[in-house]
Amino acid sequence: MYTPIFPYNKEQIILTSDRVVLNSKLDSIFLFADKVISLSSNEGVHINTDEGVYVNGKEIKLGLDAKEPIV
Repeated sequence: MYTPIFPYNKEQIILTSDRVVLNSKLDSIFLFADKVISLSSNEGVHINTDEGVYVNGKEIKLGLDAKEPIV
């Protein structure tokens, strides 16, 4: 399991605001990382689409204490 480095001592960008909106009018938004992309919220994380949702990985587990991958 990946363990982040705190405090982080290399170059980084921090955005702080009451709200942040990324809007792509003509195409897509891509997020890439060498190690981990983490989404965290105090109230919920929502994924909405008019088409399919695809999750691809060597193992897909739900929950931090999951012992077995989902089928």
